[in-house]
Amino acid sequence: MINSTTVPNNSTLDVCPVPTPTNSSIPSKPGDFNWTPQQQSIILGSFFYGYVLTQVPGGRIAEIFGGKLVYGVGVLLTAIFTILSPIAAFVDFKFFIVVRVLEGLGEGVTYPAMHAMLARWIPPLERSKFAAYVYAGSNIGTVISLPISGWLCTLDFGGGWPLCFYLFGGLGVLWFIAWMFLIYDTPQKHPRICPREVEYITNSIGPQEDKPSMSIPWCKFLTCLPLWAILIAQCGHHGFFTHS
Repeated sequence: MINSTTVPNNSTLDVCPVPTPTNSSIPSKPGDFNWTPQQQSIILGSFFYGYVLTQVPGGRIAEIFGGKLVYGVGVLLTAIFTILSPIAAFVDFKFFIVVRVLEGLGEGVTYPAMHAMLARWIPPLERSKFAAYVYAGSNIGTVISLPISGWLCTLDFGGGWPLCFYLFGGLGVLWFIAWMFLIYDTPQKHPRICPREVEYITNSIGPQEDKPSMSIPWCKFLTCLPLWAILIAQCGHHGFFTHS
C-alpha cells in the first residue's frame, strides 16, 4: 500500500532505510499512499483500539444473547469493514482509521464468545484440549493467509493489495452464512447430534440454564492467581501482534 520511494529522507526518523532493490524476477510496484512511518503506526494500532474495548463486554453479551450470534455477528462486521478498507483508504486517511477501529470492535467479541460456547459444549476435563484446537486454528489461518496475501500484492489485477481485503473479507461473509445455518448455542438445540452425546455433555457440565441476571464475582476474579498468570502470559503473547 505504501509508496516507499516517496517517503521523505528524514534522519530523525527511527526507521530502517529503504533497501536497495536487488535482482528479482518479480518487479517491485510503487504503492498508492505516501503515508509517513507515524501514520503507518497509527493505522496498525487503530485496529487494536477497537479490539481491546469489546473483549470483556463481548463475553458477557455472549452469555446473554448466545455465543453463536455474538461470534457470528462479530466476524461478519469484521469481514464487512475488511472489504471496505481499500475504499476507505482511497477516500481519506482518517476515514480509514475509523474503519480499522470498527473492524477491531467486531473482532474483539470473537474470542470471549468462543469461550462462552466452549463452556456450553465441552466437558470440563476436555476443555483445555479443545480450546487449544480452536486457538491453533486461528494461527494456522494466519500462516496460510500471509503468503497468499503476499502473492496477491504482486498481481496487477484489481491493484494487487486490495485483493487481500476483498478476498478474505468475502470469505468471512460466506463463513458467516455457513455459521448461522450449521452452528447451535447448546447441544440441546442441535437437531442432528446423537442423543447419547447430549446426555454425556449434560452430565459432565450440568444443567445449562440461561441466567442473564446472575451477578459477576469481580472480587474472586481480582484475587485469582491462575487468572493473573493467564493475563500476564497473554500480554506477553500479544507481542506477536505489536512487534512491527
